[in-house]
This record gives sequence, structure tokens and C-alpha cells, in this order.
Amino acid sequence: MLSDLMAGGDARGGAGRGILITLLVLVVLAAGVGVGYRYATGASGPSDPVAVDIPDGATAADVGDILQEAGVIRWGLAFRVAAGFEGVESALQAGTYDLRTNMTVEQALDALRAGPAEETVTVTFPEGLEVREVADVAASDLGLDPAAVEQAATSGAFTLPPYLPPGTGTVEGFLFPKTYEFPPEADADHVIDRLLQQFELEADGLPWQAAEKLGLSPYEVVIVASLVEREARVPA
Repeated sequence: MLSDLMAGGDARGGAGRGILITLLVLVVLAAGVGVGYRYATGASGPSDPVAVDIPDGATAADVGDILQEAGVIRWGLAFRVAAGFEGVESALQAGTYDLRTNMTVEQALDALRAGPAEETVTVTFPEGLEVREVADVAASDLGLDPAAVEQAATSGAFTLPPYLPPGTGTVEGFLFPKTYEFPPEADADHVIDRLLQQFELEADGLPWQAAEKLGLSPYEVVIVASLVEREARVPA
């Protein structure tokens, strides 16, 4: 009888220790999640001005990635979660925003709720333009030096994986035709970056797997499409 009671006590004690260990693990995990969330949504470091372009049709996930790449926030996913939680995901407007590096997620959300900079210049890039023609439009509407725009576009400094591989000598075919809003102080790099961002957003949902079956890379598909579009201008 005594041995049975002792065995029962040991069993109850073991169960109690198991519960305590489980609770301790849950507390540690909860604390870790809390610390991780505070880090992901928080900020530290120098706060410098930065202009950020949000393209048309960008989702909260797209915006989060753009803000992370610009150094505005630490983690794009945290922005997406916060935007969904606060119900502002569908209210994000396209345009240029005057933000700062190392903002908290909440600060970034507040800035985006306020809308893009009021003073902008509307510029339309029609379909089928070559780089030199894009440069002429930017020069006409934004007062830029067309030679500077063309030089930047053919410098090989821009990349947009997997569509535009690193080291490609020109962005020909990747400057997406659309009507944009630019800040008056936009320079050549700003214009090219904005058009490339829009290309990435528009191309993201295309059936690229069909190109893979033909043995073509996304870059080769864009080049072929550009050639077809250029030839289609001529009736013959």
C-alpha cells in the first residue's frame, strides 16, 4: 500500500513538473515573440530624409518591401501585418512620399495615411518608347537634361532580378509606360527607378513558367517582346 501511494505521488509530481516546464516554455516563447515584434516594428539609428515611390497597384506586402529596401523600416512583413490589423491596406495611395530612414512601423503607417507629397509633376510615358525618347519626355516635363537621363539608363547600374540581370548595359524595354506623379526635384535615377518599380509590379503576375518551357529567361522574353512591339509599328 505504501509503495502504491509513493508511486502515485511520484506520478503526480512528475505530471506537475511537466505542467510547470510546459508553462515555462510558453512564457519564454511569448517573451521571445514580444521582443521580436518590438524589434521588427521599432527603429534605431540615424534618421535621414528619403523620398520613396509607391507604384500604382502596390499591395501592403509590396509597400513593406519597398520601405524595407529604402531603409525606412526594419522588416516589410511587420508593416504588412500592421497595415492589415489596422485596416489601412486598401487605403494606401500611389505616389512619392517624403519619409525618413529608421522610422517605426507605426510612424511609417501614419505618414502613408497622410497621402503622397502634394506638390507633384504629372508625366506620361507612352508605350513603345526607346530610351532616348523616354529621356526626351523626362526632359520636357521635368526639366532634366536628356543626355543625363539617357546616360543613366545605359550605365549598367540598374538591376531588376530576374528580369534585368546585374551588369545589363541598358534598361531598354524595362521602363514601364504609364502616367506617373513625380516630385519637382526628381532626377534621372529617380525617374528610372520609378519606371522599373512599376515594371516589376506589373510583371509579377505573368505566367513566366511558359517562357521556361521554351528555354527562355525572363530577360530574353522582355527583349523578344520589345522587338515584336517595335516591328509592329511598321505595317509590313
